[in-house]
Amino acid sequence: MSALDEVADDVFAYIERPGGWCVSNAALVRADGESVLVDTLGTESRARGLRSALMRMGAGSPAMVINTHWHGDHTAGNALFAPAPVVAHRRCRPAMARNGWAVRALWPEIDWGDLPLVLPGVGVGDRAVLHAGEREIHLLTGGIGHTDADLAVWVPHARVLIAGDLVMPGTTPFLLSGSVHGMLDWIDRLRDLAPETIIGGHGEVADRHVLTETRDYLGWLLAVARDAMPSGATPLEAARQVDPARLGGHPWSSWNEPERLVANLHCAYAEIADTAAPIRSGPVLADMAAFLGHSIPASA
Repeated sequence: MSALDEVADDVFAYIERPGGWCVSNAALVRADGESVLVDTLGTESRARGLRSALMRMGAGSPAMVINTHWHGDHTAGNALFAPAPVVAHRRCRPAMARNGWAVRALWPEIDWGDLPLVLPGVGVGDRAVLHAGEREIHLLTGGIGHTDADLAVWVPHARVLIAGDLVMPGTTPFLLSGSVHGMLDWIDRLRDLAPETIIGGHGEVADRHVLTETRDYLGWLLAVARDAMPSGATPLEAARQVDPARLGGHPWSSWNEPERLVANLHCAYAEIADTAAPIRSGPVLADMAAFLGHSIPASA
């Protein structure tokens, strides 16, 4: 059973393992009897476990819920924390309305539960400051990164960054809804904060080195794409042709979900070619499965 573990003064991480597809994290900032919850997990049973963890620690219902982006594996539990208002990037609400349950179609065998889709009621268009008691919570927005509606949470008194899927320690980034260059911009902004503790959207609690590792991966990804494109290799072929020597010694050689390299190469190709054509998710997911040699596994 997961628990809310205090990782810094008044900041708690709820880490869901193994942290892969659809198995996401949450976080809580609590002070002076008030609490703010960041993300609400991907299935009804996991979200109920999160709510039980809040009750066990005596936190009660949060005063506010923050969604770091619109993907359903981070927002499915919103309904369980009503009447707390849900805050997100201003583009999150329409994206969630269109695609909030799309993840369920990818893995119909998972018991997602029967919670209603609860959309954010408060949209943030620029930097905003919330409070848990007297503790400040800064909401950071920007350009496209993991999605076009990312929101990072910065807790300055504790130097904790709650990054959503902008950072996934030990897990390959996933950019099918995002941008390689946009992620680079985001990572540079997050590095400037000099966080001491990072709670990512998936994976274990980390320190600021994960930001450097993520930035290095994105640079490596662009290099792989630029090397492969002149030969006419498809993103799937480019992923299959990666020389193991180019992986050796890099932290991402052992990251989870290596099949995401294929999706990320699709994005890198499109950005290098400066094409405005949308990337169709169906063929990309098929390429990822082909890279693995079997369907994409999930453990939600």
